[in-house]
Amino acid sequence: MTKVIIFSESCIFAQFLNVGALLVAIVVYIRYKQVHEFLVSHQIGYRSIKVNIVGLYLGWIGAFGISIVANFQETAVFRVHLTGALMAFGVGSAYLWTQVSNYEYIQFIHATKCCDLFSTTVCGPQTVFPFERM
Repeated sequence: MTKVIIFSESCIFAQFLNVGALLVAIVVYIRYKQVHEFLVSHQIGYRSIKVNIVGLYLGWIGAFGISIVANFQETAVFRVHLTGALMAFGVGSAYLWTQVSNYEYIQFIHATKCCDLFSTTVCGPQTVFPFERM
């Protein structure tokens, strides 16, 4: 039997992560409703509506992963903690790619193809190869 010492700082950190996970879930839902309303009002294809729904579930799974990371300490239950981290970062990255996929349908008034190309070129590689802190 392993003895695990739980410090109060760890509990406070867990509560902050739980609040953050709730806020992420709320933001994901708000973004889903914004994109859904845009797609329905402009009568844009069924495929993008499905991608938006998939993005909603992926975002919620990522938020749930944040909560798992908060509630299962790395020293106590490593596999569950690692599963939560993979849900938060892996599924969270998939959520962001659904947002990129829907972005092609949402054209802002002043947006140009040059802006689209620039944002995809700059942001795309960061999801695979994040820049290190300097």
